[in-house]
Amino acid sequence: MEIAFSIIIPVFNAESYIRACVMSILRQRHTRWEAIFVDDGSTDQSRRIIEEYMYSDSRIRLVRKRNEGVSAARNDGIQMAKYDWIAFVDADDCVEEGWLETANQVIESHCKVSLIHFQIVGERNPIGEKGCLSGARLYRWGLREFSRFGVLWLCIIRRNIIGELRLSPLSYKEDSMFLLELLPRLVECYASECQVYHYRMVSGSLSKRVVTFDHVVAYLSMCFKLYSRQVGYSEQLGCSDTLRSVLHSMCVSDVFQWLTTSDDYSYRRSIFVLKRFGNILKTCKLRGPWKRRKRDYCAFAIWRYSGSILGFRFVALGGWIRSRLKFVIKETKHANRIANR
Repeated sequence: MEIAFSIIIPVFNAESYIRACVMSILRQRHTRWEAIFVDDGSTDQSRRIIEEYMYSDSRIRLVRKRNEGVSAARNDGIQMAKYDWIAFVDADDCVEEGWLETANQVIESHCKVSLIHFQIVGERNPIGEKGCLSGARLYRWGLREFSRFGVLWLCIIRRNIIGELRLSPLSYKEDSMFLLELLPRLVECYASECQVYHYRMVSGSLSKRVVTFDHVVAYLSMCFKLYSRQVGYSEQLGCSDTLRSVLHSMCVSDVFQWLTTSDDYSYRRSIFVLKRFGNILKTCKLRGPWKRRKRDYCAFAIWRYSGSILGFRFVALGGWIRSRLKFVIKETKHANRIANR
């Protein structure tokens, strides 16, 4: 039996790569699919290139819309999909010709599977878990995998699992949060070791964007909501420590990245972010009380503030700042070790 797939491809000014993307889909050995290209307000020749292929193959659909970001484009694609399985490809990437054929074989062999997770071609660090996962094993794997490198284009998902859930319009780690939200809905997941996706790093891609103040505030709020929704489920599976450790690691990583690399930093904003972070630490009951480590995280703000005002960073505050930062980095590594158990 051939399973039908809806492939969603958001497109924005991808004329240099879109032909290779379309051709890789047309070369699929599995033939029962539709490709929904969502043109997110492109100003180059992307639309015309897609139209060339659309006129010769009825399985290719093109949807035009005003520019609202990759999340909105994917949400529109999910809404328009007509088949039971939904796959995602980025317009500047390609897939192996056996991509859908492998997915079809997995679905036929494991009828309860609701998500298939593939690997990037040339990936040097393959996943630790392989095969069919369920229960606590699935939940722990999903927390580790999706928080570390959660991307939709490595997944093929059963449509009824998605239901009314949609991606956040923030366009910052929206894939990761979407997949983490899906976790409690999954009955079984198949973690494949097949490397079928060719990922291309291009200038201006989301993975290279600098974290902004709006990003980090919204991300902290989403982490808090995720904890509130899943703490009961994680306790039922005995995975509450893993959930807390993963969320701690996610929050620390983004707060640190914003404080040290952002262009919209200010001391007042840093205090606001740290207070929000502290509330999450207390609510999620992470390691130790917030008061005990308040000075450690405030060292982030002082470090950046001294650099922006005086033109230097570590020299101004000496060994105390270095020791505080080392403490936080050590704590983050400890949280990662717990999450990876």
